[in-house]
Amino acid sequence: MVTLRGVDFASVKAQVEQASEWLKVQAPAQPPTQRTEHPEGWCSKHGVQMTQNHKNGRSWWSHKTTAGWCKGE
Repeated sequence: MVTLRGVDFASVKAQVEQASEWLKVQAPAQPPTQRTEHPEGWCSKHGVQMTQNHKNGRSWWSHKTTAGWCKGE
């Protein structure tokens, strides 16, 4: 947590800019974000449960969106 105080906007703004630069230097490097695996039938794009469909010996997962059907790809 950082606390900045001043008597006018210009002095606080200058402190914010200095503190921002200092924090950038102090912040540890962030590891790359790893992709979270979702359970089967879960659309990672929209974050919803899909329905499994079957037709002519094929099966697939999908769900309906306002733009149409999504196969969770």
